[in-house]
Amino acid sequence: MARKAMAQKALEDNSRLGAGMFRRVTQVLQNLPGAELVQRQLERIEQLLLTELKARMDRIEADIKPGQQGFVVVGAMVDAGRARGLAERMAALLEQADAQDREQAYEALFHQFIGELVPDEARILGALSDGSTYALIHISERFMGRTGRRIAENFSNVGKPAGVKLLELVPAYVGHLLSLGLVEFGAEDKAQEMKYQILESDVAVRQAITTATGSAETPVRFRRQTLRISELGKRFWTACQPDAVGGEVIEGRVET
Repeated sequence: MARKAMAQKALEDNSRLGAGMFRRVTQVLQNLPGAELVQRQLERIEQLLLTELKARMDRIEADIKPGQQGFVVVGAMVDAGRARGLAERMAALLEQADAQDREQAYEALFHQFIGELVPDEARILGALSDGSTYALIHISERFMGRTGRRIAENFSNVGKPAGVKLLELVPAYVGHLLSLGLVEFGAEDKAQEMKYQILESDVAVRQAITTATGSAETPVRFRRQTLRISELGKRFWTACQPDAVGGEVIEGRVET
């Protein structure tokens, strides 16, 4: 019984703390658009948490074995602590959103971008920052004149001009930059016909075809596009100009 009371007290204490945090979030939401909808969702989450805590307390007596009561209590405290940590971070974000202006919102977003980029990706953005476009292809299977499943994508010749060190990862870099909204794809550029042909015969492209289909001779269809920086990417690059922190931008590449 003492073990059960001990575990119940830990769970009840954390339940009260969680409820207090939900009240804080609710107070912040009152001044935000769509507050009523979000508040209803938070109330549902709170109810689910309380239901789970009650279910755990009901299972304590049956589940605890001699010598394990400390682990059960600590586990309950850790779970509740995680919930509080998430609620605290959400409350802080909502407070920040309520207080910031547009420029501050962009700054927060750009700090998040910086934390997600690797140096090679920064090189690619640098190469695109002057408005240049680069050849880009996607590869799909071709069967009886029809286009089948896509087997590889985002191959571009931007790697070497940008000074990328891991050229084999250019497709992954391009895909990541696209997911962040920093680059975009445009229509095929007929003036880059030779560059498309070189790209389509590149060793990495042929290897991708072999890996996906089992043979480099598999009939495929190339979709040609161009790679360029997006409007958001331009704004991000301008806000993060290397020459503002001791470097120099030369022909779209970063030199330090």
